[in-house]
Amino acid sequence: MKNNYQQKLLDPRWQKKRLEILSRDDFTCQSCFSKVDTLHVHHRIYQAGDPWDTQDIYLISLCDNCHAHETNNLKFSSDSFTKILKSRFFSYEIDAIAEGFAEMPREYPSDVLSEVIKYSFSDETALESMVNMYFDSISNNLEKANG
Repeated sequence: MKNNYQQKLLDPRWQKKRLEILSRDDFTCQSCFSKVDTLHVHHRIYQAGDPWDTQDIYLISLCDNCHAHETNNLKFSSDSFTKILKSRFFSYEIDAIAEGFAEMPREYPSDVLSEVIKYSFSDETALESMVNMYFDSISNNLEKANG
């Protein structure tokens, strides 16, 4: 299987797609912003089909070191995150969280968004403020509905 996949990475269709992604990312690692290290195009998510059929949104330019780090640590990070989610939330709540992540604007760097999320969940004042905003929103919607 792996040998077949390696062959697909030599295919001109993948090479074209790879060049498009590298160009889109200004030939810069999107994790450490290196412009001098060897770059790879990393699949954030593998979709069914051939590598060149993957949507651009799931492809990102990473240098050797960042690509190795991402590949080696993703399973552990995903398992850890999933365990935390399952221990605190019901499945419908996890669906809502996933929907919220999916709707986040893409124009902000992911490291900035991850710090905002971390802060929002770890700072008691920020969390309380968000909960209050949520209930204010419900109250406002009820007032509008009862008009």
